[in-house]
Amino acid sequence: MIHNYYWDDLEHDIVGTCPHDEYYIAPKAVDLNALYMQVNRAGIVLRTPEDFVITRDDAYRYSLIHCVIHGKGSVSCRGHMYSVHAGQAFVLAPNEGHLYSSDPKDPLGLVWVEYGGGNSAQLTTNILDVGGPIYEGGTFVDVMNLCTSILYQPIHEGPGISLKLYEILMCIYKRVEIESSGRAVNHDILKYIDENIDHRLSLTEISQAFGYHPAYFSSSSRK
Repeated sequence: MIHNYYWDDLEHDIVGTCPHDEYYIAPKAVDLNALYMQVNRAGIVLRTPEDFVITRDDAYRYSLIHCVIHGKGSVSCRGHMYSVHAGQAFVLAPNEGHLYSSDPKDPLGLVWVEYGGGNSAQLTTNILDVGGPIYEGGTFVDVMNLCTSILYQPIHEGPGISLKLYEILMCIYKRVEIESSGRAVNHDILKYIDENIDHRLSLTEISQAFGYHPAYFSSSSRK
């Protein structure tokens, strides 16, 4: 068991200790202007303390991905509060204030990666812009496996680890694209129905208007 401090910035304001089962910290500060993405810190903690709370302001320079493997908690970013639980991942962008904490009755267990450099800031910010911070299902499984594998990499900088981080972000982007596409389709469908409110539109007529098979259209429009 590796005991490490957790804090609201890498240089100061230590607020407590958190026992990690696996932990990595870069031997030197990440160059945020570097060509490649780099891991600054990463860890696995099977159970955070009951009073676990992390709060940071917009001076915090790194991107973060946390995979919740146990328990419940909450995440606050961009003026919204979200509940999180096991089987969900949450993403936090750099230079944006945020807070996350454990439910004291069922503390979080986390796999997490803190990273910077390359175009990671832009990619992570775009994920939040389009899809928000919370992801689950198959996306969670893929991201968790990739985040876990980072801890066992012999080298945590250079093109190899940058590719691994890029793969994590692309896993999330895939879900963002699917969900944003579905929202766009549903918006256009509702507009079409509203414009034809005086007609008794059938499912077949609506699906043909949008180039979908009726079965696919029915499934998509319920999401």
